[in-house]
Amino acid sequence: MSKKRRRELRSVDLQLVEIYEDLANEAENIRLKAAQTLLLKICLNKKAESVDVAEVLRRLIRGLCSGRKAARLGFSVALTECLSQLQISNISEFVDILEQQTQTSGNVSGQEERDHQFGRLFGAEAFIKSGVLFGEEKSSETSSRVFSLIFELAKKKPWLREECGWIVVSALQVLTQKQQHTIIVQMIIDRLFEHGLGKTPEGLAAWILVRFATSDVVFPPGVWHCDNPLHNKERENISRILREAFVETDQGREHPDVAKKSNWSPKLHFAWSIVLAQLLTDKSEEDPELITFGDFWKDVIERNLFAPSSSCERKYWGFLLFQQVLGDASEHQLHSAFSPNLMRCLMNQLAWPERYLNRVAQETMKALMSRVERQPATSVVALKNGFGASDGPLSFNQLMKSNIVERLITLADNVSLGNLVSYLEESILCPGVQTEKTAAISRQVIADLLVLMVRSRQPAEHLKESAEQDLKTLIQKIFNLLVRYSYFYIDGSEKRPKTMPDPAISASTRAMFRTRITSCLTCILNKFPDPETLVYNAIKNIHILQKSSGSPGLVMEFDQKLSVIIDKAWKMLKRIHKTASTAESDRRQMLHAFTLMYSLTILQAYNGDADSASLSDELDLSYQKLVERRGQREQRGSEILVEILLSFISKPSALFRRLAQMVFSTYILDIDNAGLSSLTRVLKTQENIAGQDELFDEEDEASDEGSNAASDQSSSESDNEEMKGVVSLNSSGPEVEDVESDNVTDGADSELVAFDAKLVQALGTRTANSDLEASTSDDSSMEDMSDEQMEALDEHIAKIFREKKKLSSKKAEKKDIKESMINFKCRVLELIELFIKHRHSSELALELLLPLLTTIRVTTSKLVVRKACNIMREYSRLCKGKDLPRQLNSEKTFNILRQVHAEAMAESSNAHANACSQASLLLVKALVEQDWANLDNVIEVYVATQKSRMLNPGCKVKMSFFTDWQNWWSSVRPKPA
Repeated sequence: MSKKRRRELRSVDLQLVEIYEDLANEAENIRLKAAQTLLLKICLNKKAESVDVAEVLRRLIRGLCSGRKAARLGFSVALTECLSQLQISNISEFVDILEQQTQTSGNVSGQEERDHQFGRLFGAEAFIKSGVLFGEEKSSETSSRVFSLIFELAKKKPWLREECGWIVVSALQVLTQKQQHTIIVQMIIDRLFEHGLGKTPEGLAAWILVRFATSDVVFPPGVWHCDNPLHNKERENISRILREAFVETDQGREHPDVAKKSNWSPKLHFAWSIVLAQLLTDKSEEDPELITFGDFWKDVIERNLFAPSSSCERKYWGFLLFQQVLGDASEHQLHSAFSPNLMRCLMNQLAWPERYLNRVAQETMKALMSRVERQPATSVVALKNGFGASDGPLSFNQLMKSNIVERLITLADNVSLGNLVSYLEESILCPGVQTEKTAAISRQVIADLLVLMVRSRQPAEHLKESAEQDLKTLIQKIFNLLVRYSYFYIDGSEKRPKTMPDPAISASTRAMFRTRITSCLTCILNKFPDPETLVYNAIKNIHILQKSSGSPGLVMEFDQKLSVIIDKAWKMLKRIHKTASTAESDRRQMLHAFTLMYSLTILQAYNGDADSASLSDELDLSYQKLVERRGQREQRGSEILVEILLSFISKPSALFRRLAQMVFSTYILDIDNAGLSSLTRVLKTQENIAGQDELFDEEDEASDEGSNAASDQSSSESDNEEMKGVVSLNSSGPEVEDVESDNVTDGADSELVAFDAKLVQALGTRTANSDLEASTSDDSSMEDMSDEQMEALDEHIAKIFREKKKLSSKKAEKKDIKESMINFKCRVLELIELFIKHRHSSELALELLLPLLTTIRVTTSKLVVRKACNIMREYSRLCKGKDLPRQLNSEKTFNILRQVHAEAMAESSNAHANACSQASLLLVKALVEQDWANLDNVIEVYVATQKSRMLNPGCKVKMSFFTDWQNWWSSVRPKPA
């Protein structure tokens, strides 16, 4: 028996084994370090034979087919570096090895087949990236073999075609930069079309790349018109190729041997980027035979990817392309990118988070905002050609609910917004709709957009001189537009037909424009430090348009007397504005205040306010006393000014509220006792019809006895409420309980009972409760009534219901009047708060203590109580140390202190008690600070109040009133020596 020959054990390089293991590691840094170690081992080992190098390369090629961990990535990097660093003469042998190692035969699994195909792809890429195929001494035959492997793989496996195409295109990008590689480039183009890949996205990208990079390559004839895929006549073919919608002919598909992709990929094909990059260059605009970016976007993107019938997958691609264009396109080209179908789809997807494409739509908006931040003028392009173009200005209506428009306008520069204003004016004239109702909605959206422009601007003090002038120009342009369409007829009086609005501007739309002017003026008063010039220019524009000969007619018709008053007010305003430009700082502020008051008074006259004429006369008188005759101790100057400000804040307008606060702050040092009396008089009025009539002198002397009786009843009810102290507060602070609901419910129940009684009397029936107690055997008397009696009964019932309707309207009117009075008191309290903030150290401010305390006790409004308590708390906080009132009239101050203690004795809430304690301690601090001897009299006042609390059952002063006094005394009492 023969013996088996023992197999010789080959020596194993353990370091190589470890390197191969590390090349498959999932950590990238470990793989790169292993590739570096392998390269150093081969290069430094000078005694290494060629067989060893070949064995290493063969092992690296074999490892490309491994699906273990990250072996394919690590081995491909190592192979690429080894091929590029080592001087290898027989490259074709290793290409043979690659082809043999990655060839599958027999019955293999799908996973194994895919591993070998990936190995072939990564191996071919390694040969191309290493550059060993493109040396001068190398034959193009080896390069042809490698690229043929890639093209065959792309032709056979559609899911690998894009990766294969990317490798080829990447190689072409490098090769076209060097003239000596023209032969290889020509070979690649020839092999590309030999394998039927010419009219695929990969073939299109390769053709465009080479076509516009070099002129030495000869392309196959008859493929594209004029050998240029970007020719105007190839738009449809390009669209079909990029969407991979291959043409089906009678004989079958155009390239039947090229497999078609079966699955959609969320990743955008690289061919789109190459085509867009070429279209976005200036050369595409110079040649009239080439496709322009606008035509390409309209035909390929707008009409295909964003067509109404397109799938969500196609629209997803469209959003990705739009993001790419936002980053690369010029401002001129962006006009075409904001196409109607795209913007409509974008707005629909942004409207609801549950939409399929909401996330990519959000990413698109981020890309847009990023572009706007880099180039602010882009925001106007988006607003003008994008969001406003699909459905006209009405498309803004949906976006105004979000912050998209606000963010775009905030980021835009003033010059670009000025151009947008001109576009919006065209939309006002011709909104693109037929009905007046739809046109009114469209014009309202535009007006809201103009207000948003003003609100988004930064104050001029933060801008440079040139930017400040641009801002003023923008605001003036907005005011000119709003004034023109608010106060003047445009239709019927213009000689230019293109400026005629269609449909005509209605009276309600003009009123809406006037309210937007008020909103813009309010924003200017709140944000800008010197708003008088902008306000003055707005009023000046009205006057100029009215006086110019070719201007449209004025909407408001004035009688002769009112016209004279307005002209006089305008002349006064013009003189004050001119004087203010050369006046000193303090006097300039006073003149600016009157500039604002005169300007807004004239504006109210154009708005049809009946009180503007009398208000103008009062302004003249106040100006004479406070400005022209300043220092001559004129009487009633501040009183007249306060009355004017009260007339301003009585209007339900934030503009006049802000104006009153600004003017009051300017003249706050001129306010005397008479001016404060005008403010406190408002706080003393009742919050009902009688209080309103008393305050505004609007009692109707011709009213009937029923109306007088109703008014008297309302007044008596309010008096009773005041006597009982209807405000009930929690013990924790100035939070008020709602005690009005019970009174309202009782009143409603009594009215319902009275209505039921009248109805029962008219019908001759019983109430519901009586019906339950009555016998069911009674016959109804309704059956015995004649037709005449039934008609009379119907009329009687109708009369009862009419009376009930009138009663309901009166209740609503009472409620509205009460709310308006409460708002009026709150605005008066804001002026009082300003006075205390600036003049809390003056003796005059102490006159406000008692009216504030009375208001807290008698008001029926939580809001009024809260504001008044906050003022008392702030007053007490400010009056400390050196800020206490000085040079007091002791007798007068003690009198106020006794009245405060008397107020504390009334039955009231905890908030009222706390406010009384704060007011009392404030007066005590001021008296003791002036003269320590006043402490004896202060103690007597507190002793008298405590005695009244113990002996008088009607004295409702809280114990906390004395506790606060004791705590203060403990803090200031001199310590014994």
